[in-house]
Formats: sequence, C-alpha cells, structure tokens
Amino acid sequence: MRNDKVRWTFEAGSYPVAGGLLVSRRSVLQLGLLALVFSYAYLPAFGALVTTWTQRDDYSFGFLIPAISLYLVWLRREHLRQLPIRPAYLTGLVAVLAAGAMLLVGAAGNVITLQELSLVVMVAALVLFLMGKTHLRALAFPIAYLLFMIPIVDEIIDPLHWSFQLLTAEMGVGILQTLGFTVLLEGHYIVLPTITLEVAKACSGINYLLSILAIGIPLAYVTQKNAWCRVVLVVSAVAIGIVANWIRVAGIGMWAYYGGDVVHGPFHLFQALFVSQIGFIALFAGAWGLSKVPAAPSRGRTVDQVGVDLASPVKPYRLDDRSWLAALLILLALTAYLAFHTQAPVSLKAEFGRFPLSIGNWKGQESDPRNAVFRVQGADRELVRLYRSPSGRELQLYVAYFESQRHPKKLVNYVTARLHQAAVAVDVPLAQNESITVNQTRLQQGRNEPAILFWYDTNGRVQVNRYRAILATTFDALIRGRTNGALILVAGVPIDREDGGNTIKEEQAFVREVVPILRGYLP
Repeated sequence: MRNDKVRWTFEAGSYPVAGGLLVSRRSVLQLGLLALVFSYAYLPAFGALVTTWTQRDDYSFGFLIPAISLYLVWLRREHLRQLPIRPAYLTGLVAVLAAGAMLLVGAAGNVITLQELSLVVMVAALVLFLMGKTHLRALAFPIAYLLFMIPIVDEIIDPLHWSFQLLTAEMGVGILQTLGFTVLLEGHYIVLPTITLEVAKACSGINYLLSILAIGIPLAYVTQKNAWCRVVLVVSAVAIGIVANWIRVAGIGMWAYYGGDVVHGPFHLFQALFVSQIGFIALFAGAWGLSKVPAAPSRGRTVDQVGVDLASPVKPYRLDDRSWLAALLILLALTAYLAFHTQAPVSLKAEFGRFPLSIGNWKGQESDPRNAVFRVQGADRELVRLYRSPSGRELQLYVAYFESQRHPKKLVNYVTARLHQAAVAVDVPLAQNESITVNQTRLQQGRNEPAILFWYDTNGRVQVNRYRAILATTFDALIRGRTNGALILVAGVPIDREDGGNTIKEEQAFVREVVPILRGYLP
C-alpha cells in the first residue's frame, strides 16, 4: 500500500499511532494508568526476568523478546485498524481473575516462574477484557511469543540433558577418531592420552537450541512466504546447532590433545555459546536463501486483501469505561495485597549449635559448610556434621533451614533440582512401626559419586517430590502465613563402586537414628 494514495481523516481529540491507528486522549491516559499499575504489580516478575537474562548465557536473548513481540504487533497494524472494539466482559473478567490468582499463588509459594507466566496470561486477559476476542485472535502469536522470555522449559528439557551428553560425547569421539586422534569413550567421558574430559550438563548444548528457536521462529514468520519454508528454516537451524555442538566438543578435544591449557580454547572460542552463534549464522543464511522461493498461490484472502475504505474517517480507539475500571481495580487490589502481605519468619525449635555430636553409635564433629557435599544457597541456618561409625565409615549430615522464603532465597530451586535427576524414593523403617520415605540418589561430582539420601521437611511434613514441597509451601503461605522449610541430606562416599550398597545401608541406619532428633529442632 503506497503512502501517497492513503487519505486519513483524523477525529479531534485523538492521537495518531503506527499504521494509521488513532487512540483517543482519554484512552491514552487510561492505558497509561493501567500500564503503570500493571508494571508495579509485576515488578518482582520483571526483576526476576532481567536477572535471568543477565546471569544466564542461554537466556541472554530474553532482552530481545519484548521488542520482537512489539514488532510482530506492528506488522499487524493494518489488520488491527479494521477490528471493532467489543470487550468480552464475562470471559475477559474470568481470565483477568485467573491471571491474578496465578500471581498471588506464585508470590505466596515463592514460585517466580508462575508469576512470570501470570504476566503473559494477564496481557492476553487484558486484551480480551478491554478489546475483545477478535483482537486477541489477531495478537495471539505476538503474545504467545512472549513465553520465550520465561525459563519455563527448564523442567521439560532437564531430563533430555543426559541423553544429549551421551550423544555429544559419542559424536565428539567419533569425529576425533575419524581425524586420527587416539581417544576412548567412557560414558560421557572423553579419555585422551594426557587428560580426561567430561561432557558436563552445560555441554549438552540443549539449552542453547532454545535461543535458535526464539530467534528463528519470528525470523521465519517475517521473511518466508511459504509455510514449508518456515518449517525447513527453523528445523535445519536447530539441526545445525546440534551438529555444531559435536564439532565444538571435538575442537575442545583437539585443543586439549595438543596441550591447550584453557578447556574452552583460545579466547573461549569453544564455549557453549558457540552453538547459538553457528545456529544464528545458519538461520540468517537460510532465511536469505529461502526468501528467494516464490510464494505459493493463495487460497483465500490475506489480511492485506481485506477491503479498506481509505477515504472514510479513521475512528479512534476508545476503551470501554466499565472493563477498564474493573481491570484497574483488580490490578490495584493485587498490588495492595502483594505490598502489604508479609510472611512471618519461623525460628527453629532449638539452635543447631545444640545438636548432639553423639547419635547412637555414631560419633560426630563440626564441619565447615563450605565442605558440604551439597549446599543450598541462602539458607538461614545450616547444620554440617561429619559422623563416623564404629567400623570407621564416615557420613555427612547436612540440614539447610529457611525461616521464610522469598525470591531468590528458595528451598526448592534449580540447584536442588540437580538432586532429583536420578533419584528414587525408598522407605526407611523407624521405631514403633513408623517409616519415612526419602530420596536415594548418586550425585555426580566428576568421577566421585557420593551416595545420598535426602528429603524436604515442610512444617513436620516429609516431602520427597519437589513439586509437592512447593505446593506444601504455597499452602502454608496462603493459609498459615509462613514459608519455612528444610532440606535434610545424608551423604557417604563408597569405598569402591561395589561398596555402594553397604553405604546406603549405613545411611539408612543413620537416618533411623537422626530423624527423631531432628523433630526436636525443626518446627
């Protein structure tokens, strides 16, 4: 559409915006006030997102997502200009209340991801409540695209890391052997003559494929005329990213083989970010090439083909006062609740300094928290003891207690998620026909794999499932106004790989002794 043939007739008392859209001055003020209250209500979520984007290389693309989403909205400006504003009062109100409930539950249970998800849901709910179903359908893709800025896929892709670690190690060794290097594969370890390299979780490369998708999907949407071209572009870029990670690991192997003292190569060339960089190159090169493919014949009217009377007045957007006021009051209520609702800290029944050094036949000694086999950051109280049995076997007892939880100080987070990767639930019998269910796992620390029994305690309730622990904390926060909880961990290092069973038996015997004592310390 050429600009010199467009005739707009502006109504008085309105502001022109992109694409010929007009918004009444009253509605501009209403939207500004709504945006101000919305931003304040979701300030913790915004802060957590910025922290994620700045501290995690695999989510550094998050800063681009809101800008790209706005650009996708701008591309729909002609279509939006033709849509009538018909607020969906009932469904829109329900959606806004549901998004608000997500925010409250997330804040109460210290589940920041739920608060971040609530942000995107609230945007969609406000569009529905203020403007109607047609606007929500038109803006569905830009709004849904905002999900890429939230680390919600961590839980989904976490089980895939181990498979990708093994595959990456196997393919890296294959490349090295093809090139004539002397190298062996032991699980996820690459054994070279002078050094053994571990393909760690961060080296699986799977996290960095998300950045390729986040950039590739809108790039394909904007640059490609055919649906099949869009699919080919995104899938091929992801595939190239996977292969690039294999090449990266092989490059690290070659660098180490010839005596390179920096694992990630010169100038950190072989860092995992290399996967994203190769993927982006493939994306933009592929987008340029596929954009030359002629568009397939259209089977219906496109947005640009919908008739528009350019000579008619452009009616400005005017928000419905009832839906706007209701949305504003709901956001104000959420803001007030979050600002004034506090969760009182809950102290230990007795200080850990009085915890006995002698438990049954076990004799203990104080240990530096920095020497803990596993440690949770941000705990208000920590107990680290090294206990020795009459047979000479050593076990470490670690207890991390939180008087209250608030992001980023949380009991269940991405750090404790590491414990659950290969954990299985086992029953440990206690005295008087009682038993306790705990998690049993091995913690990967290089080639040292300590055997571990661990569980959560939320106000006297034993939890082995991390999600149930979160739900229990959320329930206590909403009903009882408290978010205290503890992680209890017993760790022992097997004398050799065949000794693991004996270590677990010793740990279970120790758990039987220590659980009754812990009840006198944990609320």
